[in-house]
Amino acid sequence: MLTSKTLFLEVLEWKRGLVDLHARISKRFKRAEPREQALAYLKGLLSPVERKNGWQIAEWLGDLTPDRVQRLLASAKWDADQVRDDLQSYVKDHLSDPQAVLVLDDTGFPKQGDCSVGVQRQYDPATEQVDNCQVGVFAGYASSGGATFLDRELYLPAEWIIDAQRRCQAGIPASMTFATKPQLARVIIERVRKAGLPFAWVVADSGYGSDPDLRIWLEKEQLPYVLAVRSDEPVGVITAQGIRQMRVADAPTLLAGTDWQSMSMGEGTKGPRAFDWAWLPIEHGGIDDQQHWLLMRRNPTNQTEVTFYLVYGPRGTTLQELVRVVGARWTIEEIFEAAKGEVGLDQYEVRLWTSWYRHITLCLLAHAYLTVMRSHGELCEQTNPWRVAYELLPLTVAEVRHLLWQVAWSRPPPLRSVLAWSVFRRRHQARAKRAHSRRRHLSQTHKSQALGPGRESQDGKSSQVCRKRMSPPFKGQRRPRSLTVVYAVSDQEYLLSSEQGTHSFPALGSAEWFAMVESLTAFRFYGRLGHMSVRKERRRSGREYWSAYRKYHHRQYHLYLGMTTHLSPARLEEVATRLQMQITSSSQGMPQV
Repeated sequence: MLTSKTLFLEVLEWKRGLVDLHARISKRFKRAEPREQALAYLKGLLSPVERKNGWQIAEWLGDLTPDRVQRLLASAKWDADQVRDDLQSYVKDHLSDPQAVLVLDDTGFPKQGDCSVGVQRQYDPATEQVDNCQVGVFAGYASSGGATFLDRELYLPAEWIIDAQRRCQAGIPASMTFATKPQLARVIIERVRKAGLPFAWVVADSGYGSDPDLRIWLEKEQLPYVLAVRSDEPVGVITAQGIRQMRVADAPTLLAGTDWQSMSMGEGTKGPRAFDWAWLPIEHGGIDDQQHWLLMRRNPTNQTEVTFYLVYGPRGTTLQELVRVVGARWTIEEIFEAAKGEVGLDQYEVRLWTSWYRHITLCLLAHAYLTVMRSHGELCEQTNPWRVAYELLPLTVAEVRHLLWQVAWSRPPPLRSVLAWSVFRRRHQARAKRAHSRRRHLSQTHKSQALGPGRESQDGKSSQVCRKRMSPPFKGQRRPRSLTVVYAVSDQEYLLSSEQGTHSFPALGSAEWFAMVESLTAFRFYGRLGHMSVRKERRRSGREYWSAYRKYHHRQYHLYLGMTTHLSPARLEEVATRLQMQITSSSQGMPQV
């Protein structure tokens, strides 16, 4: 039967498991101080700290200041990519499964301000809203032994790639170029394969499945996949009358009621996750190669709610196997939740490229450790009859971490350290408050000096006109911040990057270009000789037109652009150059052109 002693001995084994994991990565640290600090940081991530940022981890460890923790993340000599390789080796040794599923997904990290690397207003997959956040692309490994992470990449929006000053301040390597999320996913898959981790399928949501380049590459590499796609994805469905080209949203009309089968994707917290499933063969290269299918999942309580998947797999693949693979897709949502709640994946307060990768990598390592220890605990419990007698649910990652810090690392910080940290925090906050007040005062002083004495009252009328000109295009609503960027690649080629992807256009535009611009309300333009914000505005007559704005040294510069039909990339380049000339002449005291 289960005794407290038995459980205590099991937790001690988990404690030794962390020592063994640290020994695996210790060769990545040349000096003893960061090597030991890395072990302390892992314990801090596993600790009961309220929020796992550098300050609170340092306080829990008993350090008098956060310097050692911050040095580990920012300036110590070690390579996070090498530790990532050790993570993959660790998962391979303990959770390897030839039938495992490689799950690709991204998640957001909400942030304040615009200084953290890669942050901007963009779609946050975690909240399913547009927010000021960072976005990371991750790979999860779902095997019979458990599910954890294998790799990570930070998504850099196009604005960050072309802004040399922000890149330098954030420490982004000069070799980094713009890559879409599916392109980052491809890099991750290549690294996982190089590490020798076995897996049978690749799964992802529609953000990746609707990218044809990723699907073509996976087929070229003979990697089976089940990828969700948007409802407007075109397919060629094979019917008795031949191949019919249609959107995937129209495919259910080809099915009879008996074609749908009710099957469970797996056990959830409230029981089996049962849905209605159906599939149809689709053409590949104009033929039925019996390796491509359209898979459909229908909500049994709302039959209009259908999710679509494109499938590439070996001949003889069954519908039950595909349902199992789709069910593995949800494991990454569970490990995202566990990693954020248990090891502080989203609780960092770092701004630099290197610091982000180091914190995230150590968090993934901590989660993998908890998953492996849970797996070991499960194997031990399966051989004991008391589990059935006690009607116990399987161990969870959260329960493993709770037992660890209650049994193995139960000591609180020394009283002297707690009191010292109270003094340190309040003193640091006072310095920060004085610095912010001084910066605000200097900013206001420079602004008043630039206006000159009496300028404010003298130009009151023009200020009102300027504010009227800058009013939002739709009354009662805030002006939307731009999530779309256009930037010059060469004299004849421009790229438009948005949530829908990145597209190339000629300098004179095209029908697709003008249609895409018409659907926007604002965007940023980075030309060869200048940059600006472009906004759609509405006159009193109700007609809409476009204007260009650029703010420089607390002064707003503005030029009229015209109707949407005038907004070719060449026209934008011309106006951006004129704005740059205005700014240059104004700063030199010359008459404006």
